[in-house]
Amino acid sequence: GGGFPVLIAVKRTGPATFAAISTVCTHQQCEVNILSGAFVCPCHDARYDSDGHVTAQPVRTSGSASNLPLYTTKYDAATDTLTIS
Repeated sequence: GGGFPVLIAVKRTGPATFAAISTVCTHQQCEVNILSGAFVCPCHDARYDSDGHVTAQPVRTSGSASNLPLYTTKYDAATDTLTIS
């Protein structure tokens, strides 16, 4: 137990497939916002597309951002359960 909470966004990619994307900016670990189907970091304005790929690097700061981490998903249609790991 313990540790930090895991912050993710989940999107449906098909009838029984999903993508789970971290919502923590890879630059300085700020929680990103979801705006118009994309991710935007409020700390230094790093931007990511809906798949978590960097589309704009942070501004007014040193360092860079990399793509948001993805999690593995498994959907069980019989129980309507999505497992993220």
